[in-house]
Amino acid sequence: MARSRILPPALLLFFLFTSALADHLPEPLLALGNPERRLAGIDLQTAKLTDVVRRNGAATRKVTAPNNPQWTGYVWESPAAKLEVGVQGSADLGVIESIYVEGTDRGLTGSTGAGLKLGDNVEAIKKIYGTRFQEIKQSKIRQDRREFMGLAQSHLIVLQWKSVDFTLMVGFNQDGKIAALMLMPPECYPGDCD
Repeated sequence: MARSRILPPALLLFFLFTSALADHLPEPLLALGNPERRLAGIDLQTAKLTDVVRRNGAATRKVTAPNNPQWTGYVWESPAAKLEVGVQGSADLGVIESIYVEGTDRGLTGSTGAGLKLGDNVEAIKKIYGTRFQEIKQSKIRQDRREFMGLAQSHLIVLQWKSVDFTLMVGFNQDGKIAALMLMPPECYPGDCD
């Protein structure tokens, strides 16, 4: 009997955006080099929720998913920024499945490990990661973003890496500046990504 896997809420919107692309971006769009594994000072390979709390203090609030009792979302908010961290499993041993940042409080949100930050533009992405990515422009989107449900911007860039498909989603405001960033590990992570 096949085991069903309940997707964390953060991945649902990503799959809606990329349903035509199947599970991965097409080969010519996969970024080269080392995959991005860091956002807002959180390393998806090594960090645990306790590390995030040590860095940012206690979460403003928690979000649970009735259909997935093993998943918990943690939210840190300031007047100018928001950080969301989705965790599968216990707070001390669980795997961080998603990191989302928005706003202007760089103390809370920081940047990616390679240096892409809120307020940057498409040229910064090209300079840091190259030109292999999927760009999505939509005219009609839901304006009231639900927490842990992807990005709400109408102009998005999705980066995945050829070596291991970590996914970085970048959302732009109307001025062409990065308004939100979301980082997720591959579905096979952390164990069997061969």
